[in-house]
Amino acid sequence: MVNNSHFENPVVYGLWSDATGTHAQLEAPNGFQLCKSLNLVNDIVVANSVFENGGESVIAFNAKNIQIMNNVFRNNKSNTLPFNDSGGQIDLTVCTDDAAVFRNTFRDSSVGPNGLRGDGIELHGTNLTIVDNLITNNSGCGVSMSGGVQDVFVANWDPSSGMIDNQEAGICLYHPSGFRPDDSIIIDRVNSVRNAYWGIWTDTADLLINHVTITNSCLKSNAYGPTYLHGLGSDAVIENNSVSGCGPN
Repeated sequence: MVNNSHFENPVVYGLWSDATGTHAQLEAPNGFQLCKSLNLVNDIVVANSVFENGGESVIAFNAKNIQIMNNVFRNNKSNTLPFNDSGGQIDLTVCTDDAAVFRNTFRDSSVGPNGLRGDGIELHGTNLTIVDNLITNNSGCGVSMSGGVQDVFVANWDPSSGMIDNQEAGICLYHPSGFRPDDSIIIDRVNSVRNAYWGIWTDTADLLINHVTITNSCLKSNAYGPTYLHGLGSDAVIENNSVSGCGPN
């Protein structure tokens, strides 16, 4: 457990957990096939802490049974030079399984010195619950999902939470070529408002993204429109979403 702690100005990560020597392999297409053979850290709680001005994703986990709750993340992914990559203030990578990200604030990630942007939350794992986070004023997407996310639930039950005023889309879901299928994503009762691109954006390089549900959500005042949905399977459920008179002001 990490509780009531302050992480400031780490050159790369603030907290990191991975399987030694496998990072590059896991980031490659079909790298997910290694996950079942790895011995990963299990049962991590990160709570009531502050993480700011990290050069890369200030939390980067390949781990199991994770709770990240009631933390504040500010201006992480601020360098982007060590790995020349964009991404989230936190990154739950491809072997991460069973993680809850609850009631955190992710704000103010900047454009890095090489022009790459910082998202609020970056997801590549499985069985992920993202609830009641305030994700605002990030230079990239609010929540970014790609490269094999499966069984993901995103919601804003707290009406003051949401993906708000980010400089790309509020939620981004992309399937790159050759990776584990992105499948079974439920986006329900989210507030994705006033983002500089769309409220929700999806696309794929090869496989369709199946079993996607987008329901009961507030998608108002996004500069490019409420949604851009490409690459979804025919079983997608898109209903009861609003573009006015809803969500935080």
